[in-house]
Amino acid sequence: MGISRTFQLCRPFVGMTVLENVVVGGLGAQSEGRQDLDVRARKLLEQVGLAGKAGVPVETLSYGDQRRLEIARALAAKPALLLLDEPFAGLGSGEIADLSALIRKVHAEQGLTIMLIEHKLHEFMRLVGRVIALDFGEVIAEGTPEYIVRHPAVVEAYIGRGNEESVEATDAA
Repeated sequence: MGISRTFQLCRPFVGMTVLENVVVGGLGAQSEGRQDLDVRARKLLEQVGLAGKAGVPVETLSYGDQRRLEIARALAAKPALLLLDEPFAGLGSGEIADLSALIRKVHAEQGLTIMLIEHKLHEFMRLVGRVIALDFGEVIAEGTPEYIVRHPAVVEAYIGRGNEESVEATDAA
């Protein structure tokens, strides 16, 4: 249906190589032959920075590389919409910066719509151009990151009354 996603917890197909994991992600995209799937998977691994690890068993990858693998596998399905569920979870600041750059690159080069769910708000707000804030499934605000962090309903829902100074501290970081 044109939608692909990654999960909050990485779940690569253990017992398979990095390349095989990406090939599996592309199986439902179109009726391509195995050779075409391999070529596409190798291009995606190059794009996400894992080309040198194509033949490596996935269980040997670092957690940051597993995140990159998840994105490559999701892209193999040729989506129009890519959903990323907490892509920064479990990553250090350097890995977050690298993954943010990758997400920006995918968006710019492929014109792909990317929707993120993320709790690391500082990194998230630097990455996105538009935010839709939800509270118990209801939209409470929409707009730029700058608008959202100051929106009274967002502040109350996510920071709580009396903690507005936390917004200022977040802005300063």
